[in-house]
Amino acid sequence: MASHHEVAARYWGHLIQQDKKPSPVLQQLLLGLAKYILTCLQKKHVAPWDVDCLTPPKLATFYRLVGGDYDPLFLDTQDSSLSFIYQSLGCFHTLQPTKDPYTSPTVPALTARGFVKWQTMQLLLDPAEHVPFLQEAVKRFDLVNSQDGEPFPSLLPREALPMKPDKAMVDWHDLVSEKLMLDVKASREPTKTPPDLPWP
Repeated sequence: MASHHEVAARYWGHLIQQDKKPSPVLQQLLLGLAKYILTCLQKKHVAPWDVDCLTPPKLATFYRLVGGDYDPLFLDTQDSSLSFIYQSLGCFHTLQPTKDPYTSPTVPALTARGFVKWQTMQLLLDPAEHVPFLQEAVKRFDLVNSQDGEPFPSLLPREALPMKPDKAMVDWHDLVSEKLMLDVKASREPTKTPPDLPWP
């Protein structure tokens, strides 16, 4: 008789494909996790004026609940910089209102598909840190596969996900990060005034 671990391993399979995209099962899992964050976490942990999008406070709350501390990224980073990070990584997101409805929308919020991309990239870049977060989410939250309406197994075997960082993805991410730092530095430099020229 197959063990619980063996049954779970067959269900999950390999969750990252050769082209570095999420498998259909991982995609459904991450979509289900996004839905859970939007519904259950919003009721318990997020301010009532927040919108039905994956805003920074919701993502920070999610990471805290699964054992991480991403408050510096999601709560301390400027909205424009976080939006640029999402854009650089190719994660679909929108700009949402702040607490004040009379100001222009500036809060970057991941769409569900953007969350799938975000989480997949984190698993490729730093599996040692992010795989346990996903394992804890599967164990702790009641996540349902929207395709068949069945709950996901509460056990996510470690071997279903990458064991080490993907070198090509890390190299690409380093280039993007370097460009982000240069762009932020350039945006903070004072505008140079043109030199005084003598009258002809």
